[in-house]
Amino acid sequence: MISDDEIIYAPFFEDSVRFVSAKISGEVVDTIGRLDFIAGEGDFVPRNSLAPFSMAVSKDRDVMVASNLGWNIIEVFDLIHNNSIMLKGPIKIESKVKMIETPFGRTAKQSPRWEMFRNPSVSEDGFDVGYIGVKIATSTI
Repeated sequence: MISDDEIIYAPFFEDSVRFVSAKISGEVVDTIGRLDFIAGEGDFVPRNSLAPFSMAVSKDRDVMVASNLGWNIIEVFDLIHNNSIMLKGPIKIESKVKMIETPFGRTAKQSPRWEMFRNPSVSEDGFDVGYIGVKIATSTI
């Protein structure tokens, strides 16, 4: 909830859209952010299912931070002025989304997989996130 009658959510099946701002009634007000940071091969479409995150909103509802669980990206959104910045790092990763065949059909997976950021916290003075920065070496793709 960012106001008494407006919410922000991450749509699961919207192509390339990171967040949607909507009225409680369901009326979409705007989209916020893009999934342009997801690199891929083949015919995949960037969706939120490929970039799980943790998010936090400042107490005054002016700033939202999304820390990506598997990508080296932290997204910072100024909700009042409709601005955003994408922080990349602190390490470089060479992940791509690959389409793989499973017994149940095709699916998209990040390869190699990473554990990057967790649990953002936002205040009027800034934000912090937990950093892991570990490559998952046991991935099967």
